[in-house]
Amino acid sequence: MKWLSRTSRSTVRLVQPLVPHDSRGVAILAYHLVGAGTRSPVDVPIDVFRAQMFELRECAHVCSLDEAVAHLQAGADNSRPLAVVTFDDAFDNFRARALPVLRECQIPCTLYVPVGFVDGTSGTPLRGAEGLPPISWSALRELASDELLTIGSHSWRHQDLRLLPVNELRRDLWHSREYLEERTGTPIHHFCYPQAKWSRAVEPHVRAVYHTAVVAGGRRNFSARFHPLRLGRIPVRSDMPIRLTSVVRSTVWLEEWAASHARGLI
Repeated sequence: MKWLSRTSRSTVRLVQPLVPHDSRGVAILAYHLVGAGTRSPVDVPIDVFRAQMFELRECAHVCSLDEAVAHLQAGADNSRPLAVVTFDDAFDNFRARALPVLRECQIPCTLYVPVGFVDGTSGTPLRGAEGLPPISWSALRELASDELLTIGSHSWRHQDLRLLPVNELRRDLWHSREYLEERTGTPIHHFCYPQAKWSRAVEPHVRAVYHTAVVAGGRRNFSARFHPLRLGRIPVRSDMPIRLTSVVRSTVWLEEWAASHARGLI
């Protein structure tokens, strides 16, 4: 599997200012960890995360995933960029570090839960975060009633769904949804492809279980080419520019687009 090196990312960023901005559409940001003390490139310092959330409130209309999808389906225009905040992997770090900032800023968020990790039947879903505990089921059930939080599935075992036999794929998709609904007491309609590994063969099975699914690619989502089961996201990394204004206004974030191409995901 190919990844963009730090040097390659720095080179791509030099070209980023040439990418046009557009107030239309929706930018979906993907976070993983906040101030967790790991060496993971997606572990964003707490002071940076707080500054980004306050900035995001000023430069965009931050909405829930459901509101964003309804906006895209309606083909509505918007004078300010729309942005959605999502978190992957359901580490307890989300509850302890990220959620207080989101509540302070009144920013809605979708949390994608790899069920086996929380249930203790699968290992950590994020390389470099070994040893960090998942959120507990009791805490997750309590958070499910928070109006700011939407819970989605990140599969059961956080594995490459493209490699599974069809019967195992269907079992993973249905079981992760039903188990999440049972443990949290809330309907589960949204899905995040593990490792952002989408395929045309997997998509119909996801469609049978969920209303939306997120991938990678770094692109804004526009009504004209909107697909609810291929919602593009921009992973936020600790080595990205601290300010998010240019990120959420650009039609594509090139380093993520290039990284997804290098990994064969788009």
